[in-house]
Amino acid sequence: MNNYKKYKIKLETKSYIIISPRESQAFYKNVDYEYQDLDDKWPDDETPNIIYPFYQYGQYEEYSPKETNYYIPGSSLKGAMVHASNNRETKIIVDDVPLQNTSIELRNLHKVQYLNRDFLASNHIKSPKKNETENETENETENETERKKVKWEPFFENVAIEMLKPNVELQLTISIPSDFSINSFLKNISYTTEIKVKKMLEYLDKLQEMNPEFNDLTRINNKLKDTLANNNLIIIGGYKGLKHSILGLEENAGALFIDKVLFLPYGLVNIKEVME
Repeated sequence: MNNYKKYKIKLETKSYIIISPRESQAFYKNVDYEYQDLDDKWPDDETPNIIYPFYQYGQYEEYSPKETNYYIPGSSLKGAMVHASNNRETKIIVDDVPLQNTSIELRNLHKVQYLNRDFLASNHIKSPKKNETENETENETENETERKKVKWEPFFENVAIEMLKPNVELQLTISIPSDFSINSFLKNISYTTEIKVKKMLEYLDKLQEMNPEFNDLTRINNKLKDTLANNNLIIIGGYKGLKHSILGLEENAGALFIDKVLFLPYGLVNIKEVME
C-alpha cells in the first residue's frame, strides 16, 4: 500500500473477551447440540438452551468448537482502537487475528445487580393495584425487598457465550499512514482507556459506600487497580462491561458486568509491544 507502513503489535488478554455476532448466529439445544457435545463442566441439567459463538470463519450447521476456525475481526479491533484514540479521522487498516480453538471457552456472563439501592427504592418499588388484597400487597413488598439484595449470578443462566480466555497472547497486524506515529497512537489509546478505568474505580468506591456488606466489591476494585497499574490497556469487545459500568449511578441502577472468576470487567487487553 502506498504511503502506509505496517506494524506488528503484541497483545495479551487480561480478562475474558466477548466478540460475538449475536444477532445473526446462535446455536440451540437439541437442534444444534446435545449436552454431551459440551465439556464436563456443563452437566445435563445445566446445559444452556442457547449458545452465542465467538466470530468464526465459515458457516457451521451444528455446534462443534474443536473443528471451528475462530478469529477476531479486524473491523472490531480497528473500531476499538479508533474509538479509544479519540481520533475518528485516523485511517488505519487492521487484519483479522486467527485464534486457536483452545483459546475459546464457553461460559456464562455474570452480572452484579442491585448495588444502587437508593435508586431502586425510589424508582422500582411498585404501587399496589386497586384489586390487590392486603396479603398480596405484603407479598409484593417482601418480593421487592428480596430483589434489592445484591446478587452476583449468571445473566440469563440458560444462555452461554463463547469467550476468548485471559492470558492469551495475540499478534495484531496494523497498517497506518507512513507519516503517522504508531507510538503516539497507542499511547493515546492507553491514556484514554486509563481515564475510563479510573472513572469505573470512582464508581466502585461509591458503590462500596452503599454496600459495605458486599465484600467482593473491594476485591473487584483492587483487582482492577492492579490491572490498570501494570498494563497499557485497551478495551476490546466486552459486554457493556466498562462502558456500562461507568455510566452515572442513576442511569445503570448499580449493575456491573463482572466476571466471577477473575473479578474483572470483560474486554481488557494489554498492549505489550510494537514491532516493525
